[in-house]
Amino acid sequence: MKERFEKINDYTIAHVVEMAHTEKTYSNTLEKRCVELTRIFNFESAQVTTVGTSATVTWPRAGYSGGSGVSDSMQTVITDFADLSSERELRRMHAQLRSLGGSPPPLEDVVRLIKKPALSARAQGMP
Repeated sequence: MKERFEKINDYTIAHVVEMAHTEKTYSNTLEKRCVELTRIFNFESAQVTTVGTSATVTWPRAGYSGGSGVSDSMQTVITDFADLSSERELRRMHAQLRSLGGSPPPLEDVVRLIKKPALSARAQGMP
């Protein structure tokens, strides 16, 4: 697995994890497959977009006849910072973006978005 960080703009960073990158040879075909998970942290909109992609390409080896094929898939999920269960990843991505020259809003303003008030004892069913 490989990972990289890409500054998109002053307040957005992408964390790309290459989960699989394979090349296989079969009797008469070649196959390349790439699977990536990308998490895009937008500190202005206070959202993280998670994109999972998978691409597979097959084609005949030299000297063989036959068709080629391509298979692509992508899934996208958008999550508000307020719905995250932890602030650790936000802190890490904020620091990475700043190290790449970005200027996101102050970290404490961002972390405040995910602080959820605890349920009162009465709401938890306690006397």
